[in-house]
Amino acid sequence: MNRDRPGVARIALSAAALMLYTCLFLVVPPREALPDGWADGWWTPRKALFDWIGDGIDRATARWTGSAPVPAVKRHAANAVYFTLIMTVAPAGVMMLLRRGRPSDYGTRRPNRQGWRLLIVGYAVALPFLIWMVASPSFIPYYIRDLRASPTTFLTSYTVMMFGEHLYLHGVVLALSCPGGRWPEPRLACPTQPAPPEGRAGHTPTGRGALALLRWLGFAQARDGARGWCGVTRWLGLPDGATAALLMSTFLFGLVHWGKDPREFLLSVPGGLASAYLALRGGSWLVPFLLHLATAGTACLLMLSAAPAAG
Repeated sequence: MNRDRPGVARIALSAAALMLYTCLFLVVPPREALPDGWADGWWTPRKALFDWIGDGIDRATARWTGSAPVPAVKRHAANAVYFTLIMTVAPAGVMMLLRRGRPSDYGTRRPNRQGWRLLIVGYAVALPFLIWMVASPSFIPYYIRDLRASPTTFLTSYTVMMFGEHLYLHGVVLALSCPGGRWPEPRLACPTQPAPPEGRAGHTPTGRGALALLRWLGFAQARDGARGWCGVTRWLGLPDGATAALLMSTFLFGLVHWGKDPREFLLSVPGGLASAYLALRGGSWLVPFLLHLATAGTACLLMLSAAPAAG
């Protein structure tokens, strides 16, 4: 037991630091959810940084073009710079200080074969939930004005934001929450359970097709005698010790969606869990990032087609 305490203490310390950092710079709760007077203090650090970035964009644009930037373009450009600093540059710098500075240490790798399979299956599974989310009365009004005003700027800004979001939440957070503070070693997607026994000629044993499908999806992996929760995670194809990482990443993913459309927030919890699983099982945080790009692009098309009817 004593040998496990340093690992538990390190994960607890990492969780506290990640929680504080995420709340200070990424969480935007609705004002009515905060006690009187808390809102101004909550936004002070990010507002100061955002204003500094905006002033820099003003000066750079004036120097290069001789005129002030368009307000919408300036806002999206400031968003892109802000999220790049908060979710890409700063986390990568911290990992370097912790001697985890190689991008592969926090999951910046080419997805394995299982990751590409799950990416396609994940999009098919997410599509009906995506349609339900876009149909929410408050979803389209939240995005459509910016999308119509400057599609290129809006889409570029959100692509940068999503890149940083997944690098941070499904790269750095998973790494710091895993045993050893590093991303698990790469795993090839391949069946590990012994093949079911052969039946009579021309006869398929009951359940063999279902087992083959589960194994193709990455489930039903060998448990190597493990029981209990460890047996469950091995059956799912996850590395040992990944539970804390899954829970931490899922919690923070839901937290950063707090204050958005109710359906989007509701789906962020299972979506965050699925994203963390896809990252670990696919060997790279690029798997949930690419899936998010696909679903976000589909959502934009749905919004543009539904917006005239929505007014």
